[in-house]
Amino acid sequence: MPVTGSGVYGVVWAGLVARLPSVVSAKKDSFNPTEKMLKYCCNAWVNVLRNTPVTNTYTGVAGGTAVPVGTPIFFPAAATGGAQLITTLGWTGQYGPTIANALTTDIARATATQAIYQPSPPPGGGLGTGLILPNNQAPLTATAGLFLIELATQFNSEGLFNVNGGFTVQIVNLMSALSGVYATMYSSMTTTAPIVYTGPTSPTPLVIPISPGKIL
Repeated sequence: MPVTGSGVYGVVWAGLVARLPSVVSAKKDSFNPTEKMLKYCCNAWVNVLRNTPVTNTYTGVAGGTAVPVGTPIFFPAAATGGAQLITTLGWTGQYGPTIANALTTDIARATATQAIYQPSPPPGGGLGTGLILPNNQAPLTATAGLFLIELATQFNSEGLFNVNGGFTVQIVNLMSALSGVYATMYSSMTTTAPIVYTGPTSPTPLVIPISPGKIL
């Protein structure tokens, strides 16, 4: 089953409530601001991931009929996502790290438990393996703009954080900071093990640096 924003949200919200039970009662008017922000962030993060191709470097043999195996992923830079958000926004206070981690680190880690990376067959490839190397990760640093657009779409979907037809300054700053953190986490994406390509063997080696794939 493909990873979804709602699936990631469910895991992250449950974890946040377990660590900070009082967050459930933090209501504004008829909604919970933290819960809504988290839901919007999960949706935005997953939407960009699901719609942005990720390449890998295939190393194997010529064959033409390689079949790639979907492989679990993780995001090494997620470990410092919360700290990066706090530094960017200048947050202080006892619960700042808990909220910051929920909006960043926890989202990436929940995604890693639900998503797989599904490569496309490498052109002309046979038996081999694939790795997401730095040259494959580098283009993902440019996704900050995509994350910002998606975050704005999500935060605008119910108008809960709007004042006089626009976002509050706090939400503008939050979205801007999150888009940078998300791009950093996403561009660190790699697989938990080498990607397996099954196929015929051949004495002719083949390396394809840019073999496409997507997150499911």
